[in-house]
Amino acid sequence: MNPEIDYYALLGLSPSAEAEVIQAVYRALAKKYHPDVYKGDKAEAERIMKDLNEAIRVLSDPKLREQYDATRSNSESKTEDFDETIHESGPTDENIFEKSIEEAFKQGAEFYPDVKKYRPKLARLSYALSIAYVAHIVTRKEFEKAEAIYIALRQDFYTKYFGTASEVLKLAEYLLDEHSPKVSNERRAKAKKLNQAIKVVGTPADPITFVRKFMSLNDLNELTIFGKNQKQNQSRQGQTERKRNDGRFGKHNNERFNIHASYVHSDSRGQSSLDDKARLRRNIIWLIVITLVIAGFAYIALEYKKKREYADALMTYQQCLQKYQRQIDHAKNPPYRSSSSSSPSRLYAKIERLYRETNEKYIQDLNIKKITHCKPPRR
Repeated sequence: MNPEIDYYALLGLSPSAEAEVIQAVYRALAKKYHPDVYKGDKAEAERIMKDLNEAIRVLSDPKLREQYDATRSNSESKTEDFDETIHESGPTDENIFEKSIEEAFKQGAEFYPDVKKYRPKLARLSYALSIAYVAHIVTRKEFEKAEAIYIALRQDFYTKYFGTASEVLKLAEYLLDEHSPKVSNERRAKAKKLNQAIKVVGTPADPITFVRKFMSLNDLNELTIFGKNQKQNQSRQGQTERKRNDGRFGKHNNERFNIHASYVHSDSRGQSSLDDKARLRRNIIWLIVITLVIAGFAYIALEYKKKREYADALMTYQQCLQKYQRQIDHAKNPPYRSSSSSSPSRLYAKIERLYRETNEKYIQDLNIKKITHCKPPRR
């Protein structure tokens, strides 16, 4: 068992594939790449068969498969090596499967004709994918889900070998040449280079710069792959049409205007749809920055408001305490004072004592009000 090799990618399958699907795909690939029948490099065929035999040995044993899945889960997000032999492009071969599978596929296609059109599409992208497609549909009897299975296999293939950046995936689609009438081995070789670059650097933080650098190193035309900057071309064409219709150009000047307009449009051809994406990303970044700045100011204003409200509440609390404390002090200290040892002092002492006794309940009430009415502020 070699956890560095993705046996699922080798078979063109997802990790959730059933044992029946794995067995069907293995038998079809073994029939194609067996060294005795393979028409290509025999050494490559022996290498592929060795990996296929190890893959079926591990994935057909539930315990070994569980161990393998546990070891590969740590490196599941890494980019795999793009094997040009196992993922070679070519026409479909109806004799590659067992007779029962091919007959079942043909019978299902009578009721769901669309299943037939996705098989050659995947075969142009990767022969192993087309085999996995047929095995999946027949063994799981999901003919009505042909389009969804095609999309899932295709998306998993691109993500496995080229990451998740949309610009990189667009470049990979062009290099793998899946929509062209004739397969270009040169472009597929460059797809291998792109796979190795992604494997080394990972998914780039700035995919537009990465893609442009790769295209410049491999002599690829940006406009051919990504197309023109449609928005800018449409706006400039609209401006030129409006100027023509304004009647500001006579017959003689209109010829000079046509020359000027062609010059303007030729200048706009130097910008591809990547510029739209770069502009959109810059706008999104600026929007995020502005949003963060506004949120920061709002947070500061809210904190300042909270502090002001707390300060006002604290001042009110202190004033409330002072008000009740003055009343309590006044109740504890009556205006009657006993003098020196004169006869009226005894009368004043009786009055003061009577005053204090009658005010005890009043003072208790003031203390209760002081506690209940004067609420300390909360932060």
